[in-house]
This record gives sequence, structure tokens and C-alpha cells, in this order.
Amino acid sequence: MTLHEALLSYKEFYRPSSPDETIQYYAPNTGPFRELVTCDYFIVRVRDSQGEEEYRNFQTSIDLYPEEILKDFWELYEK
Repeated sequence: MTLHEALLSYKEFYRPSSPDETIQYYAPNTGPFRELVTCDYFIVRVRDSQGEEEYRNFQTSIDLYPEEILKDFWELYEK
């Protein structure tokens, strides 16, 4: 799927090269931090080899290489 499709799914997604790091997009005034911020944001989760969450980051942008924006390689994280 494209990055655009992944964002609009509102589900966790990841790069095939980094399956242990998932990203989830939240529209303004939604999600777990809706009381704290009024802008859109991301939650980036990092998991260990057993799939257990090690830590989570709140971010207002994600680090991307230009080619990742146009690639059709993003995948939804299936728990």
C-alpha cells in the first residue's frame, strides 16, 4: 500500500525493512492524546523480537526518505 493509504487506514503500519517499528496516524482531536493536542500526530511503537512493545513515541512528523513517500511497500501491522 502507499503511504497515503496507510495513513488513512488509521491502523498501525510499517516499512518492510523495519517490521519492529510501527507507525499509527491520528487525525486532529482523535486518539489517545486528543485531550493534549489539536493537531494531527503519530505514535511510533518499537517492539522486541516477541512482538512486545518496548517503548512508544509521540511525534508530529515521521522521518522519511523521499523515495519512501512514493513507494507502494507499506504494510499494515497485524497483531
